[in-house]
Amino acid sequence: MPPQLHPSILYQNPAQTLALLDIPTSISHAQHPTTLPSSPTSHPLPTLLSSPAPRHPYPSTEPKTPTARAAVLRRLGANDDGRESREREAELRAGLEEIRGFLGEGREWCLPRVVGMGRGRGKKKRKLGRGDDGEEPVLELSERASVLLERPLLLTGLGKDIFADSKQFTGRLIHNPHPHPAPIHLASSAAQTYTIPPGATFFHSSITPLTTPHFTTSIQTLPSTSPTTSGKFNFILLDPPWKNRSVRRSHNYETAGYGQEADPMTALNDMLAQHMAPHALVAIWITNTARVRASALESFQAWGVSLVEEWTWVKTTIHGAPVTELDGIWRKPYECLLLGRKIGEEGGEVPVVALRKRIIVGVPDLHSRKPSLKALVEPTMQDPREYRALEIFARNLTAGWCAWGDEVLRFNWEGHWAKPRNNDENAPLAESALSFAG
Repeated sequence: MPPQLHPSILYQNPAQTLALLDIPTSISHAQHPTTLPSSPTSHPLPTLLSSPAPRHPYPSTEPKTPTARAAVLRRLGANDDGRESREREAELRAGLEEIRGFLGEGREWCLPRVVGMGRGRGKKKRKLGRGDDGEEPVLELSERASVLLERPLLLTGLGKDIFADSKQFTGRLIHNPHPHPAPIHLASSAAQTYTIPPGATFFHSSITPLTTPHFTTSIQTLPSTSPTTSGKFNFILLDPPWKNRSVRRSHNYETAGYGQEADPMTALNDMLAQHMAPHALVAIWITNTARVRASALESFQAWGVSLVEEWTWVKTTIHGAPVTELDGIWRKPYECLLLGRKIGEEGGEVPVVALRKRIIVGVPDLHSRKPSLKALVEPTMQDPREYRALEIFARNLTAGWCAWGDEVLRFNWEGHWAKPRNNDENAPLAESALSFAG
């Protein structure tokens, strides 16, 4: 009998090189693992609110004729014969056809969604405490230097953890030590509540040469099963804010410095290797440009990491059609994840190994909301129950993982989740026995 698939995996081939993943479900289960049937304390799965699943491909922005396409390629300086691109497109088409053969023509490529949320972020960011009208709040960073603590701040898990505003936990390691979610409240607005998954840790800050020492010092204090793994991780995932045309056009998040002058990858290149456990797996999302790929591989070399796998996330409609042309120039319907293994020494030569390729297919959700990779990564860990993971530039938390960045709580805001039916919206916040408001 084939092994039971994770609820977010709708299809996976025996070689585990092709998977169909439901994005909202992957995030929900990653934040609430006690909802799995195998959990001894199973609870109903909270519902992550989503955007409508696309039924048709996006309108094309590609050149209309072969002559126009050739002119664009010349202008962009394309100097290869396109063989590598054609090979990738053929692999992706074959993967899509395999899934279609499994599902059949009538079945949708994602699970039913609950659509609806606040208006999201406008071009002008709104400060925390002004989200009462349903607009997604933006957590502000403290302008002062972080105050280093000797140990992480542990949440009570009783609904009594209250901060005056987000500046009070900027640059502070916050940990939920409990086997259940722990809400935190912002006193500046009673409507702003964030749910911290069980075992999750976060460090809310920008990523600069000034903040990286704070993270390094703070993470050393996080409890570990072994003194030799203190401050080190078996899996590190990065989603850097690379510059690209579509992101600049969408105005959805800052690029070229993560909202600041300096490139955050420069700061990480100088310090991240010290947080990698022996043979750690390191994964980094990249855009579809040679420049970004080269930059990511330079970071791998700086960390002593050897490229071992490449995953391609293909975005499709609910009927399995790519959302844009596979051979598009301006907008590809896929993103790539480079995975490397910590083998060599920092800055030295790293061994070249045979590259394994995997394809992840998923119907896209909100802009900038990527699938949670927890269900796909955990089986690759030496001990899936005892590993340490760090997500950098995270936009949400994951149970048992550590997250670092200036948007770590974005999709943990209560406005991104459906309210339970028995939720009393008029109930006041419990009086705090542990308050950080003053």
